[in-house]
Amino acid sequence: MTYEIAECRNCCMHYLVEVLNERGMRLLYNEWLDQDMLKAHYEGRPVNRSYDLLLGIIRRHFSNRSQPTLLDFGAGYGGLTSISQKNDFKTHAFDLSEDKNHSAALAGISIVEDLRQFPHYFDFIWVNQVLEHLANPSEVLKTLKASLAKGGFMYLAVPDCAVLDGAFVRQGLSRELFQMLSPHQHINAFTGKTLKVWVEKQGLGPLGLFDYLGMYSIGLGVKEMKFLAKKIIRNSASSTGLLFKSEC
Repeated sequence: MTYEIAECRNCCMHYLVEVLNERGMRLLYNEWLDQDMLKAHYEGRPVNRSYDLLLGIIRRHFSNRSQPTLLDFGAGYGGLTSISQKNDFKTHAFDLSEDKNHSAALAGISIVEDLRQFPHYFDFIWVNQVLEHLANPSEVLKTLKASLAKGGFMYLAVPDCAVLDGAFVRQGLSRELFQMLSPHQHINAFTGKTLKVWVEKQGLGPLGLFDYLGMYSIGLGVKEMKFLAKKIIRNSASSTGLLFKSEC
């Protein structure tokens, strides 16, 4: 396998040319990686409290629904899904790893095997640190968009690889470069700009100022209001953790 980096003509995202096919990806996440080591790593990590704040805001936004639907795509070992359940979402999970799906099922999470069976179903779709691992991210995003309910939101977060070009010029093939692009792991490298451009071409748009201002009218506390203010600034800047809505 050669190490070859290409740049997308449409959005300028960088990606590795030679990657595993779907069968190879399933082997990677079910057989080649040490599941016990991964479980110990993720179970020992503290829960990001900002996730709780964000889900609380989204839950209030959908307060007219008895139990809004949420999909954690690439759910891992359930850090987000446990918060989702606490915030009274009807929670679903998708992951290539059978061990991670088994862990989620034991926690009472509904496992999704085929997203095509959930057209326009999910009020909120969470895709955190997943897109950089996918061999076919555009195809996956189109499928996720087709599963997003009318008026729903999608959260996309990826590592920020804005320094990739500089790292390559300075050091060539280096540890810094491999942290952003490495075979079988991070095979796509996004920046805030390329993430926005790429997602918008799929018919999704980042939440704007008026979208966020609309959320201020749902009885938020001080912490939630501060959190939303930061999200407004980040969505208008170069963040690689953004909220999107369907544009068509």
